[in-house]
Parts: sequence; C-alpha cells; structure tokens
Amino acid sequence: MHRINLLVRGWINYYKQTSIQAKLKKSVQFV
Repeated sequence: MHRINLLVRGWINYYKQTSIQAKLKKSVQFV
C-alpha cells in the first residue's frame, strides 16, 4: 500500500513537471 502511494506521488510530480515545461515552451513560442 505504501509503495503504491509513493508511485502515485512520483507520477503526479512527474506529470506536474512535464505540464509546467509544456506551458513554458508555449509561452516561449508566443514571445
């Protein structure tokens, strides 16, 4: 159970980082 929770947290953090990077790339293109 604890391992699954850690995996979910890691996946959420990874998803947040990738989404932030995608937003930064879009903002850079607009500039």
